[in-house]
Amino acid sequence: MSLFIFVEYRISALFVLGYIFLFSIQKYDKKRSFGILLFCYLIMGMLDWWDIYIMQKTTNSTPVMLLQIILVQTTCQLFFAYRDLRALFTGFTASVYVLFGNFLCTMTYSHMKSYVLGIAVQIVVHSLILAFLFLTIRKKYLWELENTEKGWGVLCIIPGLFYCIVVSLIAWPRDFFQEFQNELSTILVLILMIAVYVIIASGFYQRRKEQELNHDIDLLQNHAKNLRDELQLSQEKDAEMAIIRHDFHHYIQLMRVYLESDEMEKLQKTLMVLGKELEQAAPKRYCENIAISGIVSKWEKRAQKNQITFTYHLDVPENLKSDSFEIEFAAVVSNLLENAVLAAAAIKDDDRERFVSICIAKSRGKLILEMTNSFSGEYQMDSEGQFLMSSRSANHGYGLRSVMSFAQRWNGIFDYSIEESKFIVRLLI
Repeated sequence: MSLFIFVEYRISALFVLGYIFLFSIQKYDKKRSFGILLFCYLIMGMLDWWDIYIMQKTTNSTPVMLLQIILVQTTCQLFFAYRDLRALFTGFTASVYVLFGNFLCTMTYSHMKSYVLGIAVQIVVHSLILAFLFLTIRKKYLWELENTEKGWGVLCIIPGLFYCIVVSLIAWPRDFFQEFQNELSTILVLILMIAVYVIIASGFYQRRKEQELNHDIDLLQNHAKNLRDELQLSQEKDAEMAIIRHDFHHYIQLMRVYLESDEMEKLQKTLMVLGKELEQAAPKRYCENIAISGIVSKWEKRAQKNQITFTYHLDVPENLKSDSFEIEFAAVVSNLLENAVLAAAAIKDDDRERFVSICIAKSRGKLILEMTNSFSGEYQMDSEGQFLMSSRSANHGYGLRSVMSFAQRWNGIFDYSIEESKFIVRLLI
């Protein structure tokens, strides 16, 4: 009996740690991560050995159970890149999902009196559940871990309560292996647990759909704003051209007078003035792509108003991968330029250079973007190591996060760095 219980607990612990490994965003490399999990597994084994062989228990005593819960949660906090309630929820869920297999294992032994069959049922059930979760929700769950920071505390209550209820039903009023009186109640609770987790997964799915919809709405609103700015710029250029056309015959008469009077120098100056006015009034094309050209034009004007040196080199084709990609890429460029111009404008030292530089080039079917801007040199990092800098809010880090999300969606590479009060952004997409 003792060997059966010990092996059952060891298999259960193995699947708990396997779940943590598969459904977590790890802080360390694989070698160190395996080391942490192996250490946890060995300590849990020592506690089980003490309880089963020394204390002669058929179920974990309360002190050992509490120690193992603390050990698993500590392992999650060490293992996770996010050391917060997300790690806590993952640890609780890992402990709860094995309850079903453990219960069926013990039930099989209780009715069939076969150690081998009980262990086989446990392994099969654990493996099927883990494989199902891995194939159906792992990617979505990891996405939620990366993109959702709040709300995990309330969710932790659910697996915590289920764990307490199931353990209580098994251990009370008498030990499971002595006389199990709550068989039907335990089965119903486990079924309810599965239903609740399905509801949670459905809630995550619906929220993600809403986030994607809101993201698409934001992109369309930003695109509409860029189109309005482009239209306003076009109207301003049309108004300038109308004034030049109105004054054009005066210039012709003046040049005729200079020509008849053989005033060639004055004639040349008049032609230069007229040419400069025509050049200023003509629409400026920064690149072949209309959307990017309009956005760069808008932020160059804003930079000039704030006495910021603005330089650019743009090689963006007229048509990009798709309409949706073009809209998102235009939003990213607008977002980065806004951050860059606001950061450069916030420099209060008149002796410091204010500048913004943007370069977009084509290479082997991809776009390479590099943007550099000066800033005050003061910045903050949030709890996850994300860069924060904005004139609007000390916690405004969503601009860079939106660029990261864009890079992930289109299998791109995004990076940023700080070099001598210069903020540099690079994007390969």
